[in-house]
Amino acid sequence: MAKEYTFSEDLFSDLHKDALGYRPRQDSSLAWDFFNGSDDDKQSIWDFLIEQMVARQAEEAEYERMAVEAFEARIAHVIEAGAGDRDTAIRWLYQSEAPESRESHTQDYEHFLYNQGVLFSDESKDYLSALEV
Repeated sequence: MAKEYTFSEDLFSDLHKDALGYRPRQDSSLAWDFFNGSDDDKQSIWDFLIEQMVARQAEEAEYERMAVEAFEARIAHVIEAGAGDRDTAIRWLYQSEAPESRESHTQDYEHFLYNQGVLFSDESKDYLSALEV
């Protein structure tokens, strides 16, 4: 029975970036080993990069969870301080950090949420809808 290989030379650079955060350079030993190695070597490197990518995604998900938790705590604090409701609290938080010299736009709202670490979270649509009133 032939061994099944899952690596892709065409996707190596993309996987390397997803796993390690940067694209491989031409003088990278990992890239050299991948492109000059046997199919078994390529599969071994591919599997290593997959493991690294999965670990990185788990770290990013934990960071996002913590960022949402912290932002939600700020929202709750502002509600207690007198905002009255969640949407108002989110707008007050934005206004406390927004540039006063121009009108607000979706890009500004997204930048604000990015700075909170919550732009790509599941909750971001709710945050944006509160800001785009």
